Amino acid sequence: MWRKEQDTRALQEQSQHLYSEWVQVASVNAPYSAYLRSYLSWQAQMEQLQAAFGSHMSFGTGAPFGA
Repeated sequence: MWRKEQDTRALQEQSQHLYSEWVQVASVNAPYSAYLRSYLSWQAQMEQLQAAFGSHMSFGTGAPFGA
């Protein structure tokens, strides 16, 4: 009986530890996910602009504006 209680306590402590790690990972993941969604939206907009302007404009070449 004593051993089962010790095992139960150990499992509860491990569960609490894993939950706190999960909360920490979730708090780091939320801003990253928001950044990723923003970046993917920006990338889609750039692709739409490239398609709309075709060969008239080149994005991401590093050339100065008006060169």
